[in-house]
Amino acid sequence: MAIVFRLGTFGGLWLERDGQRAEGTGLRRLGLLAAVAAAGERGITRDRLLLLLWPDSTEAKARHALAQALHAIRRDLGADIIRPGPITLLIDPAYLTSDFGEFQDAIAAGEPERAAALYGGPFLDGYYIPEADEFERWAEIERARLRELALQAFEAAARRATEAGRTQDAAGYWRRLNILAPHNSRIAVEFMTALAEAGDAGGAIQVGRGHDQLCRQELGLPPDPAVGALLTRLTRGEWRSSSAGPAAAAQPDRPASLDPPSLATAAVPDPQEHQDAPDRSGPSPLPHRSPPARSRTAAISIAMILGALVLWLAPRFFGAKPGFPEGSLIVSADPVDLSGIPGLGRALASAASVGLQQSRHLTLLSRSRINAALGRMGRSGDSVLTDSLALEVAAREHARAVFSLTVNKVGNTYSLVGRLLSPTDGSDLAVHTVSAQQTDDLLPGLDRLIRQVLATAGDSRPTRDSLPALPLVTTRSLEALKLYAEGTESARRTNYDRATALYLRAVAIDSEFALAHVALGAAQYLNNDRPAGDRHYAMALRFRDRLTFREQLLLDSRLATARGNLEAASRIDLVLAERYPSRQTWYNYGTGLLQMGRCPLAIPALRRALTFDSTSALAHINLATCYKILGENRIALDEYAAAERADSAVLVSLNINHEWGGLFVRLGRYAEADAAFRRMLGRTSQADQARGRRSLGYLAMLQGRYREAIDHLTKAVSLTSSPEMYQFRIRNEVTLSEAFLMRGSPHQASQELDSALKVTGLGYVEPGLLALLGRGLVRAGRTADARQVLARIDAAAKPENTSDRSARALLAAELALARNAPAEAFDAIRGDVDPTFRDWRTNVLGRSLAGRGILDSALTVTAAFAAQQLFGIEAQGDWVLAPMQVALLSEKLGDPGTAVSALQSLLERWREADPDLPALLEVRRRLERLQRESRTDR
Repeated sequence: MAIVFRLGTFGGLWLERDGQRAEGTGLRRLGLLAAVAAAGERGITRDRLLLLLWPDSTEAKARHALAQALHAIRRDLGADIIRPGPITLLIDPAYLTSDFGEFQDAIAAGEPERAAALYGGPFLDGYYIPEADEFERWAEIERARLRELALQAFEAAARRATEAGRTQDAAGYWRRLNILAPHNSRIAVEFMTALAEAGDAGGAIQVGRGHDQLCRQELGLPPDPAVGALLTRLTRGEWRSSSAGPAAAAQPDRPASLDPPSLATAAVPDPQEHQDAPDRSGPSPLPHRSPPARSRTAAISIAMILGALVLWLAPRFFGAKPGFPEGSLIVSADPVDLSGIPGLGRALASAASVGLQQSRHLTLLSRSRINAALGRMGRSGDSVLTDSLALEVAAREHARAVFSLTVNKVGNTYSLVGRLLSPTDGSDLAVHTVSAQQTDDLLPGLDRLIRQVLATAGDSRPTRDSLPALPLVTTRSLEALKLYAEGTESARRTNYDRATALYLRAVAIDSEFALAHVALGAAQYLNNDRPAGDRHYAMALRFRDRLTFREQLLLDSRLATARGNLEAASRIDLVLAERYPSRQTWYNYGTGLLQMGRCPLAIPALRRALTFDSTSALAHINLATCYKILGENRIALDEYAAAERADSAVLVSLNINHEWGGLFVRLGRYAEADAAFRRMLGRTSQADQARGRRSLGYLAMLQGRYREAIDHLTKAVSLTSSPEMYQFRIRNEVTLSEAFLMRGSPHQASQELDSALKVTGLGYVEPGLLALLGRGLVRAGRTADARQVLARIDAAAKPENTSDRSARALLAAELALARNAPAEAFDAIRGDVDPTFRDWRTNVLGRSLAGRGILDSALTVTAAFAAQQLFGIEAQGDWVLAPMQVALLSEKLGDPGTAVSALQSLLERWREADPDLPALLEVRRRLERLQRESRTDR
């Protein structure tokens, strides 16, 4: 009986039927299949499955759910796929196999090469079942066990390859080991040795330097002596390969398969994939020989001819060896467009980058890193990246090659030429040409061209065959593609409004253009227009199958983030980073961890991003934020300085300026903070000027100078008066209303809140901002208006979004406290753990505990809140006044000494405060009373 189903577990979890992915199997059903398959011949009990998959359900509900799942599996996949035993359930191997089982069979049979080929990534990587923590723990244990087996298999395969003289294969196995265990110095030495033996001394040096950098940055360890000693030998040219001949030693950086015995400029391993162009590759001309005098000479000649034929034909029958190591950097030059059709070259180059990013052997050098290299060369980032300029960038950035695309039209025929150029001397490593008779044939032709490039780079035939066609994963419309490419360029230049308009035009032409819908979803979320972003994400999800696997993962991550499920987004981002390692993927993963407050994990991920691109300003910015959170303010300053060295304008862009200046506030360097914020006032953008004014307002409020704060915030409101900046205006008006309340001007505060309420009618307002507006209304005594805002939050919030739920809970708690219902306020925030409004929640918790009379706990929470550094956020006003609450609670608990200290700390902060500030006068009165009572007691 033929096997119908196969379960894939390495690198994810999926089901295949006759080699094709089977859709429609739910999360728990797949998890159930994985658990039963992993149990092997011993089987698994029903009770164990209940614990793994339904741990929080009652036994009756869990057993019913298991019965339903088994029924559905047998109905959809066949009645005999799971065999019921007396006690256990077992998979019938005649109906279902798995890579997991085949891997273990290969290990048991002593076949490490087969095991290595089967191990495609961590066990059940990125697979998650909600509310099934026991399943996650089981998967984690299995993941660790199988990883160890994989390490052993790769090492055994590497040593066998070395013994057999297959140096390229050995290097490939050590490369996989180095990815699995990047901090292992012994593996790094073995990998370097294997590369050097294969004639790639340059690659070995890169590995050694990268390993040293990784250990220093992530582990804080000094360089390993063994790695250092081998690096010294390699850099001095003292290494002599025991297997590579003189030619390999002379050209260590040229990929082995790009030096064939045939024409180097036509290195096309698979002629079936480029029927538009004749196969120009062939055996090298044999040297002229005089007629043989002896049979031995004739035998040698025949052997040479056969050898040449074997070298020529072997790649076609058996597939070429990898030409580039996995993850090799390449620089994509700007296209040479000779077609006469405006925008055609850029459009095709955009599609080509999508295709190239599917390669396991090629990694495109990021544009930010290219711009940084151009800057060091004294050129602008807007320079046209010609082939010659790209070659110089590639040489400086130690890239393996430059990809050059030329589009031409001769008569009625279009010609596409793709070259891989050597940064060493600019020579052609490979040249591929396809032709197209009309414009509709250009994208299919480009697809064939990119597959030829991937073959030359070393991607296997099965890998290339599995890739979807470019017209499918981009668009069949050249006009839509041109608009998308132009929009991407506008987004790169931070002109997001123009980018959004261009993307909209692209999807108007091709409504199934999934990539453009993804870009629009991201752009709309950046503009805080979640409904529009959700509509485009929904369209992208509808056409998800048209995206490459990489883009599908990116979409899934964005959707998880949009739903507020940061945990799921982080797991997907980790899969992306490990499967498609680059600056961007590791940056995304690290940034997600930062958003969840997991800085000890975020820092290594962001450092990993910098190993791909040390000039990534944003990676340095997020590292600075992490160090601020951890209290490492001096290190944070160093990271901000590194960011500015990478991009001179980064510290005066968006909210980064506010974060940077806020660090000076933490250090008590108010004059430097003021200077940092004032840099924004010289920007041409009114939004940037408004950001600077708001930051200066926060700084003035921190020091009790509310008159000055009102001036700055009034100007910020004026700068954001245009309709498209309505969300900025709401935030500024809410902050201004708080300043008026502190000055004892409730009428003016109410006017600002009226204006903010009116502005909310201009478009969508996210629940978090509505909650802040509602809090301002509560503080102004306008609880009826605040309840209406709460109703708007209920209408706008996504039930699955934890940040939305948190915003709703906090405003409900504020309303409860306003009507003297502290127990209700406590219940409202009881289950809230979202990090977005953590500080606001702490303040509400302290006030609700105090209202319930639990004074010792209230004092503990409030004192901890007062000890934070909360400059420049919406909780700042409560934080600044927290010492007054600490003093009040301390007095009630009979501790006037703590009360005096708290009030004195506030007066110290308000040394330059408005002399008539009501809160300042109140603090002085209370302090004088406490001091007077203390003298009386003595």
